[in-house]
Amino acid sequence: MADKTITLVANTAPVLTYQLTTFRSAANPYALVDITGYTFKLMVKPTLATPDAQAFFDLAGAIVTAASGIFSFTLTTAHTAFMPGTYPGQIRWWNSTPGAAEPPDDAWSVDYIIQPAVRLVEP
Repeated sequence: MADKTITLVANTAPVLTYQLTTFRSAANPYALVDITGYTFKLMVKPTLATPDAQAFFDLAGAIVTAASGIFSFTLTTAHTAFMPGTYPGQIRWWNSTPGAAEPPDDAWSVDYIIQPAVRLVEP
């Protein structure tokens, strides 16, 4: 079971916005995290076994409001132009700019769902 579900319509270009809290803290799981200096990435793959280098995409996020832990990903139609289905992904973060092989500080697993468009072309 994934931590997050992202459901999108094929060939759309949404902005996805999230808020980071101390979700792993039993004492206060909803406390906000100041994400000043953090780096965020959204990675989606065809399968879990697919190497990172062969992911559909590895998209950098942007900090929206650091003190409130709010960040976003701006998708293009290239990020949603897959066959309809559910794909594995992760939202990863580092509390700095990561090195080439540095593992993330933490991550959310993602079910990345592409749904078919009702109409292929608007009139």
